[in-house]
Amino acid sequence: MKILKTPPLECQPIRTLNFGYKHLLKTTWLKGQLPTVTHGLYGDTLTVDNVSIEHLVPKSKGGHTEIANIALATKRNNIHRSSKNLKDVLSWEQAANYLKQFKGIKAENGFDGDFYIKRVSPTIERLLRQ
Repeated sequence: MKILKTPPLECQPIRTLNFGYKHLLKTTWLKGQLPTVTHGLYGDTLTVDNVSIEHLVPKSKGGHTEIANIALATKRNNIHRSSKNLKDVLSWEQAANYLKQFKGIKAENGFDGDFYIKRVSPTIERLLRQ
């Protein structure tokens, strides 16, 4: 009887996959070009490790990854919200405080905070009134 020798198994570390969205808003923030933006949509403190893109109209409800439908939030709050209605998790005060942070920003890569406020405000207003 012949015994086959198999090579020893190699253990490789498990790599986590990052399915996070890349968008001008998030990449601009990560590059430190939005110094006045320190808090996410829900008032949570943003860090390099926890920042994520929040779809105001969730993708599961037909929302797109476009400037009028995205905001910065922590991964934790983004996951907590899931596909709940925005009015169930966000107050008018939180929305106003979030948007104030972008006033007057003109980043090197072309991101314009005032344009962002102009585009995203109607979406937030509509969702908070529903």
